Amino acid sequence: MKALRAFGVSPEALAEASAAVHAERKRSTVAVWPEHWHALCVFKGMATQWRVHVCPSGAVLHQGLDYAALPLVLACCRGMEQRQPLPRLMAQLQVMERAALARLNSTT
Repeated sequence: MKALRAFGVSPEALAEASAAVHAERKRSTVAVWPEHWHALCVFKGMATQWRVHVCPSGAVLHQGLDYAALPLVLACCRGMEQRQPLPRLMAQLQVMERAALARLNSTT
């Protein structure tokens, strides 16, 4: 805040920006049940592992997660509480993957 004041940002503008940030945080916060936390952390860990196809038109089609990276991501999450057995974890990941694919590949 002090740095922004040094650049001449008014206290009113700072208060307005701060309120907007807090409102966005509140709006984007979701609750996660403990039995889904492990899957969410693994899904976030897989965030850069999407298989994509670039169409001749330049459009990008997301095909799904590249599960070859899963062992490394699981190793990073090994110390977590509430870890799920692999069959349950895979089912949870695939639910999130299908939802993400629908959103990523939507044209709207």
